[in-house]
Amino acid sequence: MSIRLIVEAVSNEKHDMKLGLLQITVSVSRADDGKPYNGLTAKNFRITNMGGEVESPPNVAGSDYKLLVGERKWDPEDTEKSGVYDVVIQRDFGNFPLGSSFQSGENFSFGLQVREFRNDALFAVGQTVVAVTSLEQVEL
Repeated sequence: MSIRLIVEAVSNEKHDMKLGLLQITVSVSRADDGKPYNGLTAKNFRITNMGGEVESPPNVAGSDYKLLVGERKWDPEDTEKSGVYDVVIQRDFGNFPLGSSFQSGENFSFGLQVREFRNDALFAVGQTVVAVTSLEQVEL
């Protein structure tokens, strides 16, 4: 039996030049005691395609998106991790830079799953749905 995780996500979009990225902030905690779930990396996160089959970022052959993930600390000087993650979603065009994939004002919704495997078995899992509006400003 796996541990159930509570996963909550909100938009972290800002008006800036960021070349085709969507930004969200994700909180991950244990459902049984509410404690932050620390130490996760991009391999622990996956998103549904924004209109198709499930993908397993980062950089899995055939996936359409790459995820960049970093965990926040409670205080910049603190060493205690928070279980709060900055997740950046980038459209993966392979070796072909095609410009922005997320235009300002576009709305996206997708599923976000957080999971951890130990000894090749699912150890912890949780998911949520995310709605975000791109605020990207692209200057050519």
